[in-house]
Amino acid sequence: VFKNLHDPGESGFCASCHAPMEDVFTPGQLAYDAISTGPGLDGVSCLGCHQQSHVDDAFINGIAHVNGKVIYRFPDDPDYVTGLYVYGNLPDVEAGTMRNSLQTQFGQSLICAGCHQYVRPDNGAPGQNTYLEWLSSPYAVAGPNFKSCQDCHMPNEADAGPIAITAGFDRPASQRHRHDFIGSTPTTLSQAILLRTSVSESAGQLLVNAEVENRGAGHSFPAGVSVRNALLVLDVRANGLPLTQTGGPVVPWYADDNVPGVQPGDLAGQPGKGFAKVLEGRINDQGPVVRPVLFIDAEAVAENTIIPSGATDLSNYAFAIPADLPVGTEITVEARLLYRRAWRALAVTKGWTETTSGGPIEITVAQSQTSVLSAGTRPTGVPGPGGLSLLLLALAMLGIGAAVATRSRQG
Repeated sequence: VFKNLHDPGESGFCASCHAPMEDVFTPGQLAYDAISTGPGLDGVSCLGCHQQSHVDDAFINGIAHVNGKVIYRFPDDPDYVTGLYVYGNLPDVEAGTMRNSLQTQFGQSLICAGCHQYVRPDNGAPGQNTYLEWLSSPYAVAGPNFKSCQDCHMPNEADAGPIAITAGFDRPASQRHRHDFIGSTPTTLSQAILLRTSVSESAGQLLVNAEVENRGAGHSFPAGVSVRNALLVLDVRANGLPLTQTGGPVVPWYADDNVPGVQPGDLAGQPGKGFAKVLEGRINDQGPVVRPVLFIDAEAVAENTIIPSGATDLSNYAFAIPADLPVGTEITVEARLLYRRAWRALAVTKGWTETTSGGPIEITVAQSQTSVLSAGTRPTGVPGPGGLSLLLLALAMLGIGAAVATRSRQG
């Protein structure tokens, strides 16, 4: 698709991160479908990270090894097998089959910035901003609450054991890190992102306050490539029927697919809110401005509602309570926070239902259900039950008074 829409020779820089061991020889020039070697076809393999001898933060927004941000260094000798030279964070490794060297950045978040921090080279439009988001988060501050990228995404193993398959002595658990790179799962998201709602009634309106707190992620929510997005969706009902929304935001346009009509999963226009960084630009720098686009076509940020680490988003909603709703009727408020790994239109068009590792495309991060009993508040000018009772009592008293006066005259 990219090649069909862009000038010949443009690579999109995909291979720089997704096939680093092949693109390293011609940085930024390799088309993704031109990968042919074994190391290149391995994609993001062990060597893709462990042959990085340095990440230069002077070029923090560069693209991998394009322009020297990530350095791959090998012996200048044709007799050496470059695949045997690796770097890591332990100073006391054994030099077995692999020629191991110390590279202390493997214990720092900076090593992750090689692929997870970049902008479009020619205009600075944002790509991934994950490293700088972490750097400005509470977790980057030295102290007891400090956490690096590795602390969350590569936690320690539970037990002691080897760190290599073929050789080496056992290491304590503190020196052994998981390499399945835990990311956005139902468990991690529900632990990091919190949803709270409160409900009240005033002047014939049901008022709902919703808070989405990014308490546990060391970066924004959502983070990563710009196709990631999240949705807060409210469903407010009485007697099974939805109440009419009279105030507050609605779920944005990107919650729907491009299929005509409303399909299951299309949520745009419902009470709620979206969280995303929406990029806009001209495809191949030609034609009309469209959104959303990937960073390679981006020229500006159209919307940015992602929640920074440690921040809380607050939104307020109002719903009309029917005037004839009986006092004491239960009104239910259901709130759902959904995380989508791709725009719905993109996922539906591509037929994506799960990730390559078998994970879900859409995750329910949190949900809450609150109920309140209607207090019977009526709009101004419509007598409520209390006012009607007083009116009937007054009329009755007038009737009694008139009857007494009549009897007096007759007597």
